[in-house]
Amino acid sequence: MITLAKLNTYRKFRGDSDSWDRMVKAQDPDEITYEEWSAVDLILQSLRIVRGGMATPEFAEQTFEKLNAMAEDQSIRDQLIELAML
Repeated sequence: MITLAKLNTYRKFRGDSDSWDRMVKAQDPDEITYEEWSAVDLILQSLRIVRGGMATPEFAEQTFEKLNAMAEDQSIRDQLIELAML
């Protein structure tokens, strides 16, 4: 589940998992897992594909289902969508 704290960590490192891995992960391994980091990367990529009009209706629907399942609440979903727009 992606929480506000986890999303803030992702933002802090601007999606750079190598920097995060070297600087933070060893200090606080419970903050965000590598699997969660990868899930954020993948959902942002999928949202960009949808936004760019390159997705089939089925892909778009699956993307939003995944987004709903992974985000803690609507605020996190909105913030992930906003991040995908950058």
